[in-house]
Amino acid sequence: MCPSNSEIISVNIFRAGYENFNIFKDFSLTVRHGEFLGIYGSNGAGKTTLLKAIAGFPPPLFEGEVIVKGRVGYVFQNPDNQIIGATVEEDIRFGLENLPLDCETIEARLQETLLTFDLEKLRSKDTLTLSGGQKQRLAIAAIMCLDPDVLLFDEPFSMLDRRERRAIMSLVKSLRNKQITAVIASTNMKDLTFCDKVINLNGGESLDRVR
Repeated sequence: MCPSNSEIISVNIFRAGYENFNIFKDFSLTVRHGEFLGIYGSNGAGKTTLLKAIAGFPPPLFEGEVIVKGRVGYVFQNPDNQIIGATVEEDIRFGLENLPLDCETIEARLQETLLTFDLEKLRSKDTLTLSGGQKQRLAIAAIMCLDPDVLLFDEPFSMLDRRERRAIMSLVKSLRNKQITAVIASTNMKDLTFCDKVINLNGGESLDRVR
């Protein structure tokens, strides 16, 4: 893990896009360890493309460099796209069993994750029957149990009702206590008020700091 306040993400893109369409041109961005960075922009501004590039999946046309000093976790806009277990417990366990951990460590980390993310009572529940907020909570928990250094959120609140939105936003805020670095993309500025800084992504050509 990077030392406190050191640079953990560095993005320098000459150009990036699809076929003859450039989404990014002469683009650069840095994020420091423990920082919560908000990326604000309209649909099509390149928010998801940027997050995927940070995660190691740049677009087909890519000229530049992305450096991330640590493990990356990605939380999708729609949690259905990343939940694969039949039950809450199975979904969290799946990721843990793909790590080089012994059985005792897996069970301990599983139990800790269920308790930390308030999923203990739901551990045997069919993931298909979860509410939107419960699914998003599970998606975050399943990533966090893998001990990432950087967490990328793609519109994490957009598919939630008002009550679930407040609950998941509170959960994301609490991740500061775990020394997580977060990049949160949204089309809604209100979703990003708790970030250390918010940047307006303007067609991938410029970054205007909003706060």
